[in-house]
Amino acid sequence: MVRQDFEVGERQGRFARTHTLESDGDGMKRSFLVSLLAGATLVATGLAASAQSNPAVKSAEDRIKKGLSAPDAKTVEEGVKALVNVNTADSFEALTKYVEPASRVGQEYYWLIVKGIAAFTSEEGIGELQKFVVKASKQPIARDVLFWVQSNYSPSLVPMLLDLIGRDTMPDDLKLMAIDHLGTLAQKSCIQPLLDLWAEYDGRRGKEEYVRRIARALGGIAGQEFGENLANWKGWWDRNKDSELAEGPEAGAEDLQQVRVVIHDQEFSPFHDYSIPRAAPEGYRGSVRFIW
Repeated sequence: MVRQDFEVGERQGRFARTHTLESDGDGMKRSFLVSLLAGATLVATGLAASAQSNPAVKSAEDRIKKGLSAPDAKTVEEGVKALVNVNTADSFEALTKYVEPASRVGQEYYWLIVKGIAAFTSEEGIGELQKFVVKASKQPIARDVLFWVQSNYSPSLVPMLLDLIGRDTMPDDLKLMAIDHLGTLAQKSCIQPLLDLWAEYDGRRGKEEYVRRIARALGGIAGQEFGENLANWKGWWDRNKDSELAEGPEAGAEDLQQVRVVIHDQEFSPFHDYSIPRAAPEGYRGSVRFIW
């Protein structure tokens, strides 16, 4: 993996510099440094080879390459789905390599890659997704990816979204999108962090939209209507933090059985279930976007 190669190279580089300064004689310094750098290269090469050892990843990449060369959207989509279903850090990294090539072929192909990036559900895949969004936070693709993340209902997204809203350097629009999706995922563990963020922004000029979005997200999680009154929300939470709450995207729905038929698996992602409709079920009050 590129990320691992970089980290290994950095660790070995710092190690080499430290020990070179402690060696005696220019010749010994050069020899020792060369040996360490050679070792780092071998380790990095081994990691890269390991990333390519998964035949499912290689087969999926071949499909994407073939589809982009044709071009044929269906073939690209098949390759993207295959990488998403592998659902590992390696398959995530493999998919991100095709953002630029796909954008050169056409918008339809770009969006196939972007939707795939947003569809990972495993902890390691979402860990890579988090790094991707943070690194690209000043670029349009971060917004495109986070938009489609809102069609991914894996509870494993919660730590990533909480991390995004807690970063001072994260652009406002991305933080607001993350807050919205926390309301959709409806996990009890999100309530206290959202209240803490609200307390930080309460009464601050220019933070009114944060307050509005946080209040709406809390309503989606708790199924309560306290509006934009922080004191009422805090009072409710103090009384109910030890109580059980319904969790998951269906928590805000009036007809729970109807939504469970559609969203029956918390590991749902846009590429894993083609039964997802283009419109929300009747009676659904959440902000879920259905894409297929």
